[in-house]
Amino acid sequence: MSKILSILFFALFFNATYFSALAETEATAEEYIQKFKGISISEMKKYGIPASIKLAQGLLESGMGTSKLAVYGNNHFGIKCHTVWTGATMKHTDDAVDECFRVYSDPNDSYKDHSQFLLTRPRYASLFKLKSNDYKGWANGLREAGYATNPRYANMIIDVIERHQLYVYDMDLSETEMEKYRNQLVSQEKETLIALQKQNVKIESNQASVLLSRA
Repeated sequence: MSKILSILFFALFFNATYFSALAETEATAEEYIQKFKGISISEMKKYGIPASIKLAQGLLESGMGTSKLAVYGNNHFGIKCHTVWTGATMKHTDDAVDECFRVYSDPNDSYKDHSQFLLTRPRYASLFKLKSNDYKGWANGLREAGYATNPRYANMIIDVIERHQLYVYDMDLSETEMEKYRNQLVSQEKETLIALQKQNVKIESNQASVLLSRA
C-alpha cells in the first residue's frame, strides 16, 4: 500500500512540477517577446525580414535573453566579429574555443545589426525574394544558407514561432490589432494547457484508484 501511495504522490508531484516549470518558461518568453516585438516589427517594415523570424531567432540564440553573449554583450543573435566588425568584442566558446563575437551598447542595436548582417551577405540574398509573412520559407532558407550548424535549426525556429504565435507580428495589421489577435490565441493556448493538466490529474487519480482496489 505504501509503495502505491508513493508512486501516486510522485506522479502528481511530477505533473505539478512540469506544468509549473512550463508556465515559468512561457512567462519569461513572453516578457522577451513584449520587449523586442517593437524593434522586430520596425525592422520588418524597413527590410522585409519577418518579425516572427527575428523574435524566434532572438529567443533561441540568446536563451530568452539569459545567455552570456546577451547579458554581457547585448548580442542576441550570436553574430561573430568576422573581418568587417570594428566595434567592441568579446570572447566566447561556440563552435571553437574563444571565438570573437560582436558587442553592442544596446540590445536593439543587436536587432538592427542582425538585419544588416543578412542584407549584406550574398548567401542570404534569396531570402529577400520571399514574402515577409513566409516564416517557414525564411526559417528553411536560413538553415540552408548556413546561419546555424544544427540540422534541426529550421524546425526549431518554426516551433518557437508557432508555439508563441509570433506569426501574428508578420500580419498586415496595426500593432494594437496584432496584440488583440495574439492575446486571443494565447488565451486559447492557456485554456488548452489547463484542460490538459486537469486531464492528466484525473487519469493519474483513476490509475491510483485501480491500484488501490487491487492492493
